Amino acid sequence: MGIIINELPLCPLINNESSLENNYDDNDEVHSTFDDSDADKNYETFATLNKNSSKKSYCVLWHEALSGRKAEALVDSILRVISEERDVSEFIFWADNCTGQNKNWVLYTALITEVNRPTGPKEIRIKYLTKGDTHMSADGIHGNIEQKLGRKRNVYDFQELVEVIENCRKNVNVLKLNQFHSWKNKKRAVTKKVDDPLKGFTLNPLVEVKFNSGCRFMKYETDFDEEYKEIDFLQKKTYYTTPSRINKYTWS
Repeated sequence: MGIIINELPLCPLINNESSLENNYDDNDEVHSTFDDSDADKNYETFATLNKNSSKKSYCVLWHEALSGRKAEALVDSILRVISEERDVSEFIFWADNCTGQNKNWVLYTALITEVNRPTGPKEIRIKYLTKGDTHMSADGIHGNIEQKLGRKRNVYDFQELVEVIENCRKNVNVLKLNQFHSWKNKKRAVTKKVDDPLKGFTLNPLVEVKFNSGCRFMKYETDFDEEYKEIDFLQKKTYYTTPSRINKYTWS
């Protein structure tokens, strides 16, 4: 997954509350991906958000004894990064087409909740990469981590793993994730109405989704060249509140 943010100290895409196109530059995009491989033997999972070697990159790290790699955990890892960048109002994440993690109703429900919180960002977008073995710049960080782990050979505790990741290259920041929430799929049931937009609606063709504050609809595209469409998929009694935590214990 990747992120574009409009704050100078982190990424040089500055739009000053105006449209994203004002100062757009291809080199200012931040790409990342979630690594769900068994890269370490202590059952930690990490998600990396990367710009380039001269800018800040995030690696969200959690222990699978607290949570696994399902959509709920991925939601919390995304929100962990958003909470770190509190001055940023607009986010763009790049993701692969993994339905279980990056393209599902649990994630979309959570992102509508996030943009409608009083302190949430104004906009969150997810753009999906072309299907296939698409290379992202965050893959370079994953390679650096694997090389560093290979040279280290033995990693005995969490703090040592943090140090390995932070020292794999310049400006890599580990964000510990130890609070997980019971995010739910709040998609409503399909009605019998002939014109119900959810009838026959599938997530597979989506190439981009967008969520804006003050709106309960999901905007989406099935082609990058088309105009946004809207769909109201939420149950009527959906409240914009963070669900309860699912883990009683934390780690440090």
